[in-house]
Amino acid sequence: MKNILFTLALLISFVSFGQTAGGIILEFGGGPQAEEYSKKSEKKSANKDYYGAIADLTKAAELGMNFAYFKRGVEKIYLNDDDGALKDFTIYIDNGGKYFWAFRSRASIYYDKDMFQEALEDYLTSINIDPNEAFESHPYYSIGHCRSALGDMDGACEDWKKASEKGNKFAANDILKYCNFSQDYFKSGLEKYENGDLLGAIADYTKAIEINPNIDLAYFNRGFSKYDLKDYKGAISDYTKAIALDPNNAFAYSNRGLAKYDLKDYKGAISDYTKAIEIDPNYAYAYSNRGLTKYYLEDNKGAIEDYTKAIEIDPNDEYAFYNRGFSKAKLEDYKEAISDYTKAIEINPNYFKAYYNRGFAKDDLKDYKGAISDYTKAIALVPNNAYAYSNRGLAKYYLKDYKGAISDYTKAIEIDPNNAFAYSNRGLAKDDLKDYKGAIEDFTKAIEINPNYSNAYKNRGASKENLGDLSDACADWRKAANFGDTDSAERVENQCN
Repeated sequence: MKNILFTLALLISFVSFGQTAGGIILEFGGGPQAEEYSKKSEKKSANKDYYGAIADLTKAAELGMNFAYFKRGVEKIYLNDDDGALKDFTIYIDNGGKYFWAFRSRASIYYDKDMFQEALEDYLTSINIDPNEAFESHPYYSIGHCRSALGDMDGACEDWKKASEKGNKFAANDILKYCNFSQDYFKSGLEKYENGDLLGAIADYTKAIEINPNIDLAYFNRGFSKYDLKDYKGAISDYTKAIALDPNNAFAYSNRGLAKYDLKDYKGAISDYTKAIEIDPNYAYAYSNRGLTKYYLEDNKGAIEDYTKAIEIDPNDEYAFYNRGFSKAKLEDYKEAISDYTKAIEINPNYFKAYYNRGFAKDDLKDYKGAISDYTKAIALVPNNAYAYSNRGLAKYYLKDYKGAISDYTKAIEIDPNNAFAYSNRGLAKDDLKDYKGAIEDFTKAIEINPNYSNAYKNRGASKENLGDLSDACADWRKAANFGDTDSAERVENQCN
């Protein structure tokens, strides 16, 4: 589950099209036919026929109109296709386009992708192209947020000052909150956090708050540091204060939800994640974390819905695919679970848990060879995982490879000498090889580790029966029957009177 540190909102608007902007003449190119397609696209866009507009602009671009790439990028923005828009803005710029809005539009997408350095460079380029454009086209406010995300609070405050001088109320508010206090304490808090000095970071944020108690970001970051120290109640208190100062901070709601989740306040966590989603409907992590919380409330269908939404927003979220697969497996939809685990592995070929649980799902479908393959891959990634060896041993057992099963159970026991499951299953494999004494030893060890292990009593009884010791076998079956094992109870009734 992902926690977010020190992120600020960004505002952007898009310009309407015309032949000139700020004294800059736009070179469209492509000839009259391309210009006709471009004009058609504007009419379709005005009617919200964005796909139709894109089709016309594609034809204009094919006819040599470079500006059509920029316009097509804007249409894709309206369709929430940020990746497609980014590609088109880049084509326009790489082809020599100099329209300042192309750089600002691409900067906004970079910012949303946390590519703050690239966003900053594009904003600065747009100013160099047109330094005299009216304020609403000036990106100083957004530049300030890029600098703040890169840790340059001094530079951020200077840019917000420029924006504020031109009438930007948001910038004026940010100056009040983030710049009119001892920046040294705030910057020091960030540096200490990044260097792992969480207590030092908390002390610096506390000092900043003492100087100015209305800094929502100081509360937010102090809550983040407390969370990392597992002071979940303290983190919740700080996130709550940050929310009181900025009720539209989706990250604060999401992080408070995460702290509540760790305190097992699942309903409270869901409430916070839901609020974060209301503020930002494209907040993939909030959907993903809400899904995980629903899973712990045994609402697997609701969890799957949330994971699916997270995947729609971010198709490369390996954890959303993995967790959705886990919930599908809980609903016994093993084929679909395998599909999701496979997708998670495609995104991250070193995802141990995805291989392990895909093997588990294949076990449930009786695809034991496939399960062995996945457990083997999991073991290659994490060689000291006893459960992977133990489960691979079980798959080998089902394929009647008893010696191979014993080898895997033995390795699991070496890694975890208190693995009662491995001892008991190794005993079963030995019993099938007619090593009854060895089997009894393993069942006995499993019982020593877990005195309530009914299957170990039942199976030890069976091995004793195979050695001709019916009296001791009955004693074990009676013990298993006392733990509720019906099969043992039948054996007692039929064989032990």
